[in-house]
Amino acid sequence: MKKALSVLVAIACAATLSGCKKQEGFDHSHDDIAVYVMWMRFDSPVGRYNDFMHHYLTNGCDDIVLVASEYENDGYPGGVIVAWPSEETEQILWQINWYIDLQQLDLSPYSLTNPLTVEDALVHWEEIMDFLENGLDSSEFSLLTDPYSPIFKR
Repeated sequence: MKKALSVLVAIACAATLSGCKKQEGFDHSHDDIAVYVMWMRFDSPVGRYNDFMHHYLTNGCDDIVLVASEYENDGYPGGVIVAWPSEETEQILWQINWYIDLQQLDLSPYSLTNPLTVEDALVHWEEIMDFLENGLDSSEFSLLTDPYSPIFKR
């Protein structure tokens, strides 16, 4: 259900943000990376999860850039939203890795290797998003992208 809702949010992003300019030198879809930032619960100066998506849908942007920490937030033009992994992002990655090991899933179709790292979440976000969308069913997706799932205690 959450996956279907997230897909609807992505469609709404595409319809709403057709006027969002693409900054030269960046080649990803704003809508895709915005949904990924929301799914993976990245932090940003505008908030995380629903706050991030509300800001994105309301204000638009020139680009979204993923960085390793909030300390790398400076130096970007005003229209760029910078996002970095949160503790929840790390928990989600841990849950995904646990499930990959449990199910002995092959990540090679997604050009990923196990275990997925925070660096992978930054550099290979498109591949991780592809895995989340196509390598899991909706119940697996919902369970693995909920950092507060009672099943997972670290």
